[in-house]
Amino acid sequence: TGAVVYTTRYPFSTSIFQCYLMGIRKIVIAAHEWEPYYKDEFRRAARLARELQRRGKMDDAATFYMHAIDASERTQADSLPQHAKNMLRIATALLLSEQRQNATACNLLEKVTERLIASGNDDQKPSIENAAKILNQIGSTCLEEKDFETAERAFSSSKQLHSQNQATAELGYAWAVAFRGNDPGTAAKTLEAFIQKYPEHPDADQAAMLAIECYQKANNTQATLNAVANFLSKWPESKLA
Repeated sequence: TGAVVYTTRYPFSTSIFQCYLMGIRKIVIAAHEWEPYYKDEFRRAARLARELQRRGKMDDAATFYMHAIDASERTQADSLPQHAKNMLRIATALLLSEQRQNATACNLLEKVTERLIASGNDDQKPSIENAAKILNQIGSTCLEEKDFETAERAFSSSKQLHSQNQATAELGYAWAVAFRGNDPGTAAKTLEAFIQKYPEHPDADQAAMLAIECYQKANNTQATLNAVANFLSKWPESKLA
């Protein structure tokens, strides 16, 4: 165990799995540009990752998923459909988020978000909903863990996808910006924008109260007074009043 394997060709999944069973954890590859089977290797690596995931070996599954992503992004794999690349990243991000590797999962989904927006294809709706759902989950988890930077990134990407859970994405983004605390004035305006768009949301009064606190932190007295008056006008019976 612990040995290193060197190869001049990109190994097929059977060879990789044999190395895995032998305890070999590092393969150094110097593949030729003309390797004819390279463009299909991402599928083999992804199948191996799914099998490891099925057996409960999540760390190893995540490693092979990342190998599959790397293979799918090489020039030899340019002919692969974008949908397949997106679904691979979404599946990997889901596994990583379940392992609390939220920042890495968010990185993968940010790329998916860029591609989905650029495609403008209605056929991508399932991918949009899946990606947004995972991004919202990542954002919520990161808010709980006080990783506000990753939360802001996750909700920001979800917000751009305009999924069925758009309100969750926009509120989560507003919370993340507020809790980061580096720009309370912008945070207050972001919260008020959410309230204006979703005035009947069950958390609208909490967002309004947080906006008041942000204006106070920004030392904006007039905006604070206006926000307080607006809060009392809209939610006079709120427990937060």
